[in-house]
Amino acid sequence: MHPSPESSPEQSSKPTNQAQQDIGNNQGQTFGQMSGGNANNISGSNVYFVDSNGIALDQKGLSAKPVIPSLLPYLPDRTDQEYTLSLAIQKWQSRSKRQPLICLIHGDELQSHDKFLERLRKVSLPRLLNIDLKQTAIKEHHLQWPASLKNLDRLSARLSKNLADTVENNSYAPVEQINKTFGKHPGPVIVHLHLLTDDWRRLGPDLIHKILEFWQRWPELGVNQTLVVCVFVKYQLKRSRIERKRRWLINPFAWLRRFRRFIKCRRCQKMNHEIIEQLENLNASEFRDFNHLTGVVLPKLDNVNRTHVEDWVRCPETSQFTGEAVLEQLLSAVGQLFEQEETMPMDNVATHLTKLLKEAVISGRQL
Repeated sequence: MHPSPESSPEQSSKPTNQAQQDIGNNQGQTFGQMSGGNANNISGSNVYFVDSNGIALDQKGLSAKPVIPSLLPYLPDRTDQEYTLSLAIQKWQSRSKRQPLICLIHGDELQSHDKFLERLRKVSLPRLLNIDLKQTAIKEHHLQWPASLKNLDRLSARLSKNLADTVENNSYAPVEQINKTFGKHPGPVIVHLHLLTDDWRRLGPDLIHKILEFWQRWPELGVNQTLVVCVFVKYQLKRSRIERKRRWLINPFAWLRRFRRFIKCRRCQKMNHEIIEQLENLNASEFRDFNHLTGVVLPKLDNVNRTHVEDWVRCPETSQFTGEAVLEQLLSAVGQLFEQEETMPMDNVATHLTKLLKEAVISGRQL
């Protein structure tokens, strides 16, 4: 039987997911990790930071450049995606036949797709599958997309070959052997592949159905075997570059290049809308044409707003890293961040939050 997706870890000092473990493993490098926001004032004006046992910490560590856990700035929001995934896991676990779980994940190219994959592996799936990553690892395999493919009829063979190369280091290994290798791993296995708008434009609207047909023919999974396939669809924006007036004066035909880029951008936007509509229709159909797998289309990865980021400031991972003493300072900085923009792409949010975390840690050390 599959492990239960319903998991609500108790409040404790122990890490509940990989993100918290990453934070804990950086102890001695930042204020929040070293002291949890506490300091003892010793010998007049000198401030010494202490650990949870009251032992003074090495002051060299305090002056070191703060090391931000790579996933922490990418944790705001994405709760809609996790909720939809939890429902899909419940449905998948209720089926008697052992099948792969196919997750279609889509959003524009500024929404940090690879970090969302890392979040799935380190945070979401361990929580939803009730997995302790200290005891059970999640294995990850990147299924390289055949970018030069021109004929969809050859897609299945190309995917089989690329997956065999990755898993078995043998281009001729059959899928039965690959699946057997997956089954030897004691924990879940994630296979992920990544598509662009240009792939859809080049290969046509049947692209996603051909991918699903490949996994529809996948051998039945073994007892207690968990296989999650993440298909990422990245919408290209192809935005027009802003040209300086001086360049326009030097080259009066620059407007023609600008116009061509505008047309290319509009075509790309139209294609993106068509893909979104196709994915929505597929999800509404509940993958009825693919009865040998469990499929779900997660909500589109969208921009993040102020509420999302303020909730992130209050979450255990952030307070554990920075220390509670600087949370108000962080909340104020987040408010200023969104004074001009209501929402921001995840790429931009993570860049700003990385800077704010570093500033907050340094400020916390000086308290």
